[in-house]
Order: sequence, then C-alpha cells, then structure tokens
Amino acid sequence: MRHGRLRRRDFEEVFKKGSKGAVGNVVVYVLPNKMPVCRLGFAVSRKVGSTVKRNRVRRLLREVCRLNEDCFKPGYDYVILGRGSAGEAGYGSMESAVKEAVRRLKENSIEDTRFSGA
Repeated sequence: MRHGRLRRRDFEEVFKKGSKGAVGNVVVYVLPNKMPVCRLGFAVSRKVGSTVKRNRVRRLLREVCRLNEDCFKPGYDYVILGRGSAGEAGYGSMESAVKEAVRRLKENSIEDTRFSGA
C-alpha cells in the first residue's frame, strides 16, 4: 500500500475534525481524505523528554506503521501521537497500543460516519 505524508494544515484538520482513539501513551486521530492512499503523520509531545527521546519514539511509531500497514485503510489520514512516558516504551508495547487504538476507532465507527472501518 502506498502512503503519503501529511502537511501542517492537514495535521491541524485531522486534530480538529477527526475521530480519536487513545491507548496508553499513544493517541491515533483519523479523518477521511478522499484519496486512494492513506496518509500518515507522527507527532510526539515535548513531555516525552529530550529531542533524542522524541525522535526515538517517532522512529518506533514509523516502524510500527511500516510493519502493520494492513491496519491502515486507504482513503484516510492518520495522525499518531506519542505522549507521556512513551520515551521509555519498547517496540512491543508501542505496537500493541497503536493496533488497539486503531481497532477501537474502527469498532466505535459503526455509528460514526467519519470513519467506516474495514
């Protein structure tokens, strides 16, 4: 599957209008984009720690998405936010948190028209 990148105004729109699901130190926002690809964006709170820790969390989140791209439905924008003590989290806990957040979004979307999960 092809992925695109979100720009600043896209981030703002997803944060403002999108649905969100949170598990542990990960929050996933999703919004339809009317494109044949899904677009991913990553943000990490300064509360996570130094720049080095934030970049490590961002790399972990990208790797989780790369290896689990079947979780992300084309036609949607996703913003994945690392927060809190995510700086101490390992790959396994990050992966399970992202998958669970996306699953909850798909589950809750049955009555929500912004996200029709696959």
